[in-house]
Amino acid sequence: MKIRIRRRLLAVATIIGVGAVFSLPVHGADKKAREIIGNVRKTVENLTTLSCSFDQEYVWKETGRARTISGTLRVKEPNRLRVEYAAQAIVVDGKQVWWYIAKNNQVTIQNFEEGDDMFPTPYGIFRKYIAGENASGKAALEGTESVGGRPCLRIHLGSNPETQADITVWIDNEFKFPLKSVEKLSNGDVMTYVLKELKLNVPIADSVFTYEIPDGVDVVDMRQ
Repeated sequence: MKIRIRRRLLAVATIIGVGAVFSLPVHGADKKAREIIGNVRKTVENLTTLSCSFDQEYVWKETGRARTISGTLRVKEPNRLRVEYAAQAIVVDGKQVWWYIAKNNQVTIQNFEEGDDMFPTPYGIFRKYIAGENASGKAALEGTESVGGRPCLRIHLGSNPETQADITVWIDNEFKFPLKSVEKLSNGDVMTYVLKELKLNVPIADSVFTYEIPDGVDVVDMRQ
């Protein structure tokens, strides 16, 4: 496992908005969407910390089966991350990484190396939506929705050339930050991410990014 945490990992996250009516002339929709995405980029550039819980749902079209994962996420610049859900926990303190896999009852420890491959957090899916210029060029504002009691702007980003998936995001009016995404894959499967209890630029103690290894867990130390 190789890890990279960069500011661009924070490029997108989504929430649900309040049912308000946002009227905009049709001819101005694309321009407005690009303006909104520009505001998101500014928010990301000024992020020092992020804290939230998240739900990820994956629905298989062929079988109709759905899988939901819920967890928590903490990020602190530079290079600190903690993501936890039932199956695993991943903690980075900027120098080393702990990766706990519940089914293996095992923790792997290794050195953190900035510049390695993308780290698999919810931001791994979000960052491709708004990080690229191509996405904003195709974006269209579709209106507002009420989700989780917060007003959000729904933006259809169209097809992502990297995944060939059709993507829509909901961007919180106050935070200027996406808190929900729906990704319709080319095979008909649907992946949805929702962030809840979002806090931006609120102090987080460095101790949060140290992992306390549970008793009875096997430890594989790959540090040199």
